Amino acid sequence: RGYLGSVVGAPVEFIERSYADARRHASANPYSRTWYPTLLAARGEFDAAVNALEEEVRLDQRSPAQRIALSLYAIPAKRHLIAMREAAAARKLVRDIPLTAQVELLARMQLGGRAADDCPSIDAGPYLGMRALCLERSGQQDAARHVADSLFNIIAGEATRDSTFDLSLYVMELATYYAARGERDSARQWLRQAMKESPAAVDVRLFRAGYFDDDMLALGDSLRAEGWRRITLSASRPARN
Repeated sequence: RGYLGSVVGAPVEFIERSYADARRHASANPYSRTWYPTLLAARGEFDAAVNALEEEVRLDQRSPAQRIALSLYAIPAKRHLIAMREAAAARKLVRDIPLTAQVELLARMQLGGRAADDCPSIDAGPYLGMRALCLERSGQQDAARHVADSLFNIIAGEATRDSTFDLSLYVMELATYYAARGERDSARQWLRQAMKESPAAVDVRLFRAGYFDDDMLALGDSLRAEGWRRITLSASRPARN
């Protein structure tokens, strides 16, 4: 429940209780220490989360999980060089986790310059919104429009999607694409739709990558909180025979 809460918008008090429980059972759960960055992020202390995870990576440099976590928390901390470097390192360690490409692309786009110029060479996997933005940034406008159209067609059910990924991922990619281009009304529409598809559609770390303005962040946080309320209400209802 603690992990679910961190994903779908539980209040910080719930995360704090979950962290306390994890610490009490630390001897039986070797992963309990990973709760600490989650708690820090719930408090909005992203820099502190990055610092904690840098130490974890130093202690276990062959762990892709720690590097992925570090890259994720580095995004909202605006430590984009760390995010790019650690996502790329994790991608070399484990080739079949597309999330690492998304984080690397987000970081490269925020860094700009040569880092962003290299974006089109990275396989974006299902993250077609980021792919379209990378192509657009490199001046390949026609190719960018084609990718964006393909993304919409997947969401509309007019093109085949990889069933490995939830539809909410593609919808959130479209919301990010429009937010990055300054099309706020479209971004808001698709953000709402993403949360209708799944209460876990918005990752609070990637959501703060720099594309959504303060009003949109507030909307996303309220949608996540509402998703958590629906989950807890559903869980509290007695089962029907």
